[in-house]
Amino acid sequence: MLTARTTSARPAKLNLRRLETAVALLDKNGGGGVWQCGTYTLGKFTAPVYDLQLLTLGLSVRVHELPGGTILANVRCDREIRIKTEGMLPVRDQANSKRGAEKLSSYGEDHARFSAILIGGFEDFFGRIVAGAALCENKECLSLAEWVGRNRPNKAISDWATDALAQFDLLENLRKAGLKADPQGSVLNVVGSHPSKSVFLPVVSLSTADPGLRLWLSNNFNAWGVTVEADSPLEHLDTSGFTIESKRYNPVNFSGFERADVPIYGPYGKSPAQFSFLYDADKPIVPIFQRLIEAAKR
Repeated sequence: MLTARTTSARPAKLNLRRLETAVALLDKNGGGGVWQCGTYTLGKFTAPVYDLQLLTLGLSVRVHELPGGTILANVRCDREIRIKTEGMLPVRDQANSKRGAEKLSSYGEDHARFSAILIGGFEDFFGRIVAGAALCENKECLSLAEWVGRNRPNKAISDWATDALAQFDLLENLRKAGLKADPQGSVLNVVGSHPSKSVFLPVVSLSTADPGLRLWLSNNFNAWGVTVEADSPLEHLDTSGFTIESKRYNPVNFSGFERADVPIYGPYGKSPAQFSFLYDADKPIVPIFQRLIEAAKR
């Protein structure tokens, strides 16, 4: 069991087993988890930093203990959260290690990304956060540039920030490919978010009017999850590289789809006009889009 290391005999309020239990009790749909992602240091005081994620709610809560027995919590969600602020204090400047939890705005300044010092129990706070995230719906569609501006990852906080930025570049290339295929009717928007490796990543929709094609996709660093809808069956589509085993069709593999109300269909072979598939996360997605466009134009 991982526990905070302190200069006193005071037992740690946060430990991996208790946090895993809290997530398991509240993560009804699965896909969440707890990770130790760094260390907080202040003088001789050190404590592990934990990241709690509920994928279906687009929620990440990063926590660590502070000297004196309080807890610092950083909350990131893909929508605003409305909760009671009992037991929450605004955050003053805190000395963090290179990979400790970063300081965000206070709750009153930003209801989707905020920091708070907790003087009560963490489990109660976490329960309020999860309930607030479940109640607050956010169906707003953002442009890719606007979404990236709000969610640009911090390289000092996550080792996966560089990979996330590379993914954003791939999606920007996809947006340009859509405009090239249909200059008048192509639209790419971000319709949802999902946490992965301590960073937030987008769920993207791309549609073209001519030919009539709609696709949704996300990338959780393990695979691209893609859903396709076409006005007409995409006959003779080159599906090389697609993962189409039915056992893989799980919302966890299509990160963020369930939360964004994106459909997950069966494989291409069952319905060439409506299908879903997984694709290698490290490969660019534009060639797949070009295959879909070519098939739709036949």
